[in-house]
Amino acid sequence: MNKIYTEITVDQGSPEWHRARCGCLTASRAGVLMDGSTRAKNKLLDELEVEDLRGPRPEQNSFIPALEWGKKHEEQARSLYNLNFPRMDSCGFFISNRYRFIGGSPDGVCRVADSSDIMGGLEIKCPYNPAVHESHRMGTIAPAYFWQIQFNMWLLETAYWDFMSFDPRRTGDGQVHFRRFERDQSIMNRIEAEVNNWQHHRSAGTRYKDAATPLELMAAGVLPKFF
Repeated sequence: MNKIYTEITVDQGSPEWHRARCGCLTASRAGVLMDGSTRAKNKLLDELEVEDLRGPRPEQNSFIPALEWGKKHEEQARSLYNLNFPRMDSCGFFISNRYRFIGGSPDGVCRVADSSDIMGGLEIKCPYNPAVHESHRMGTIAPAYFWQIQFNMWLLETAYWDFMSFDPRRTGDGQVHFRRFERDQSIMNRIEAEVNNWQHHRSAGTRYKDAATPLELMAAGVLPKFF
């Protein structure tokens, strides 16, 4: 077994997958951890603690066009990727062996031949809004996507992570956009620090606090009082 993570073999989106990730801070929500406000982080802590106690929420049958669009075209996008780059295999849910309630579900992983090790990963986006795909082509990526990629890279300790944006409504070169993110240790260190802080709050049942105001620092004797 890998010392860093455990792969749970489940189909993404299945009831088993929902149970495996229940209560976990996952890569798809890493943006809250890394860039979220104090209020947003505490709200997520509350939600995940309730989820851990009660189990996954009942599946909703509501139709969300953007989600359905992404699901419909993801396999086509992965096939196009595999025509041009080393094969990315679909996978289940990865859970950290170092931290409780930390995991991720990549859209694909590149496995080392004759080994259980993983050298890279893939994040696929099939934007429902064509303007989002165009922004990806112009080099802009939403912070939530950026942190999702970086978090999975940190979780699996990979050397790189590929981002792919796919719009089947486009033709020619405009249909697909690829971007590779190489491992940046300074970013990995920042994630590690934030995860440690998150783990502390989760284990202790405490919550994040906003930075103290100057008046509060004066009252605590940290700053001198000026009158």
